[in-house]
Amino acid sequence: MRFALVLVCIAAPASALPVCKPNQLSLGFDAENGNFNGMSHSGTLLVLRNLGPAPCQLPAFPTLALETAKGEALPLQPTRQGSAAPVRLAAGAEATAGLRWVSSPVYSHNRCLKPAQLRLSWSGGSLRQAFTGTLCGPGNAPARLTQPPLALDPPPPG
Repeated sequence: MRFALVLVCIAAPASALPVCKPNQLSLGFDAENGNFNGMSHSGTLLVLRNLGPAPCQLPAFPTLALETAKGEALPLQPTRQGSAAPVRLAAGAEATAGLRWVSSPVYSHNRCLKPAQLRLSWSGGSLRQAFTGTLCGPGNAPARLTQPPLALDPPPPG
């Protein structure tokens, strides 16, 4: 009877990056000169920048929450569009997502929210930023917000 000992080394793939931490990111919004506004709709470009010295990654769909100035959650139902892999952010790189919502009381029964801030959360932590949009929805339902996946800005060539 013969026995063979086979050793297998499994290395982490080169693409494995640590999850971004809040202290290495900045969160901001860009109205893009009103590009998102029209026909009772509004929106903004959510912008995340890696301020750290090393690359990191974020999920394509971090969790969005709207809050009062005291940090109390407001009723929100983000609608995710599409699917995507995590976003790899090099040092200094930006990831963006164009958020869109109904901004006027167009329903027969309305509820409009005026949040003070937006909280963005993922497995590595969360960030808050002042937010000045008005989101309207039907009656007692949560306000809806369309959330595409985060994408590099500008996208990598090829």
